[in-house]
Amino acid sequence: MLDAETVVSLDPDVGYIHRGIEKLAENRMYFKFTPIANKLDYIAAAAWEHLYISCVERLIGLEPPERAVCARMAMVELQRVVSHLFWLGTLSMDLGQPTIFVWAMRERERLLDVFEDIMGGRMTYGWMIIGGLRDDLTPGQAARILAELDRLEKVLPEYLAATERDGLFRERLQGVGAISARDALAYGLTGPAARASGVPYDVRAHAPYLRYTQLGFRMVTRAAGDCWARYEVRRDEMRESMRLVRAALALMPEGPIRAQGAMTLRPPVALSMATPKDGEAFVRNECPRGEGAIMLVSDGSNYPSRSSRSCARG
Repeated sequence: MLDAETVVSLDPDVGYIHRGIEKLAENRMYFKFTPIANKLDYIAAAAWEHLYISCVERLIGLEPPERAVCARMAMVELQRVVSHLFWLGTLSMDLGQPTIFVWAMRERERLLDVFEDIMGGRMTYGWMIIGGLRDDLTPGQAARILAELDRLEKVLPEYLAATERDGLFRERLQGVGAISARDALAYGLTGPAARASGVPYDVRAHAPYLRYTQLGFRMVTRAAGDCWARYEVRRDEMRESMRLVRAALALMPEGPIRAQGAMTLRPPVALSMATPKDGEAFVRNECPRGEGAIMLVSDGSNYPSRSSRSCARG
């Protein structure tokens, strides 16, 4: 229930997608669930693809090669840029700046072309496989990423300046929807929303994965907790993600892209995947809209299990 723009009361509804996804997982072999994991956030499918794949790898104790790790990191951070461009465009449209919407969508489309070239799809992929990558990241593709980043780094300041100079844009964001750090923690906020309220929490810093520690990841925070602070956090996160993409590509060594025993889509390897009986794995990542987490329970078969022990633990 709303009183003008104030939320007076609400009835929480976890929805049906969550439980439906769990049931779909129970009835699919591990490697066949990747397309569904992509759809957990179709604006940032690579982030959730990596989250799911890395959880399976932890479950079975499979470590991907260093080249695959660096390539994954480059694409995951590029995906964050794509996701934040979508945010910038839709926010600008809602605040009466359709020109910025068109510009942001144009830059997003150029990066989606890069995803299509490398991962085979524009919004959902299947490029990461259990134990590595389906296809290598070629020198030409890496150069194309860098060229697109060069272009975006030139035009993005112009887009941001156009929004930040707009008095109406600022008036509709500054001081609006302020959330204190205490309330952010009480509500369970994560991601840019929490960091804009002064909560210095980012999975990339607090539970590092991929190569964030090695590449000197810098967390972005603000203190005001209003809509403008959330704008500033996402703005600066785009810049940091572009830096991380460049660093990951520079770090990426030559070598194999699949570990011994990687799960390809071809039988019989994929059909003979061995999982530990009564095994569990839990992985969390910093997805573009906040913390993502996946837990898997295995019973030794080729299918994720829902054991009574795991359900009791919650």
